[in-house]
Amino acid sequence: MMILPTGNPFCRNRYNRSLGFSLIEVMLCVVILSAGLVAVNQAMLSSLSVIRYALTRGEAARIVNLKIWDIVSAAQHRRQAPPAFERGTLLGSAKTLNYELKSAAEGSRQLYRVRLDVQWDESNKNRGITRDFYVRLPEIPKK
Repeated sequence: MMILPTGNPFCRNRYNRSLGFSLIEVMLCVVILSAGLVAVNQAMLSSLSVIRYALTRGEAARIVNLKIWDIVSAAQHRRQAPPAFERGTLLGSAKTLNYELKSAAEGSRQLYRVRLDVQWDESNKNRGITRDFYVRLPEIPKK
């Protein structure tokens, strides 16, 4: 006895076809999802480096303010003029900051213009802060 196929040809072979996804479809999904993950990770790493730079810059600004305070207090309390040139290192909690201080008398010998440059290395780039300020030595009281 011979059975002849009848009806719609798509219905006849539906049990013979494999169910599920092909290997090409699965690989395409993996490639698309991995590209999305790489983009998200790159954005996160970029934001982390910006946050690290902001934290280091904030700490450098605090240390620069302390150095300025030392110079101003030495001028006010000990009548000590700021040095004409000074180079050194300031220690932060995570970074070592290199500073360079230059000063020059402005007009009278009582007023000094001081420039303080602070630099550090951040992600293979040289970053820095520059502050310009004036220091006035107090006058000696006349008797």
